Amino acid sequence: MTKRLKLLFAALLFVGFMGFDGEEFFQNYEKPTRLLSKAMGLVGVISHPFDLLGQLDLFQFNFFAGSNAEAVDLGLPSGTKWANMNVGAKSPADYGDYFAWGETKPKAEYEWGNCRTCRKEIGDIAGNKKYDAATANWGGKWKMPTEEQMEELRKKCKWTWAKWARVKSGNVNGTVEGYKVTGPNGNFIFLPAAGNRDRSGLYGNGDIGYYWSSTPSWDIKHCSDCAGYLRVSSFPRMNYDYGRYTGLTVRPIQE
Repeated sequence: MTKRLKLLFAALLFVGFMGFDGEEFFQNYEKPTRLLSKAMGLVGVISHPFDLLGQLDLFQFNFFAGSNAEAVDLGLPSGTKWANMNVGAKSPADYGDYFAWGETKPKAEYEWGNCRTCRKEIGDIAGNKKYDAATANWGGKWKMPTEEQMEELRKKCKWTWAKWARVKSGNVNGTVEGYKVTGPNGNFIFLPAAGNRDRSGLYGNGDIGYYWSSTPSWDIKHCSDCAGYLRVSSFPRMNYDYGRYTGLTVRPIQE
């Protein structure tokens, strides 16, 4: 395929992607030149049909969710930077996707029977693309936060319950409630109260949020199927006993 044909095909892909609401996309999420570049990347695998399905799967989870993600420097002592949105979200007010701990794709049912890491002895999963939903979906330097990084966020930042206006796209309506987390340098992120998924239901959204850490439960004998998470409700606190099969949100970090 010549370079000219590749450019033509990329342009057709570009126009096709516009159907979901191109005007809003360019205003809020992505510059046209970057979108065209990603389309060209997809064109590059056309000559390898067996690789195409894998590329499309990657496209499904990476293309829109990670495109507008930014690493926010909150001025934390460790230098850890926090993403401005959840994995699978298109804006800070979007809940994003829900993941069982140690899994990298959302699913229709969250239960012990389809949990891939329950009863499995596994260490911290930060940066392991096989288990880390942030690394697997956003790539690059993104990873799930460790227990220590979540504790730093909880202790070193100012937490204020707030409402965030919803943009056109997303999986919530009107304003979204959650915590505005302001760092020592005045920069902030917003953690929506996205609730959790158990089986096919969504529970607690609007009142409470649960964010997975990369750290498995410290008490394997007591809860071998559990992992650590940050609970966002009346006040933020770190817990270690949530069942890994449950669908929780993921907020990535960069070190």
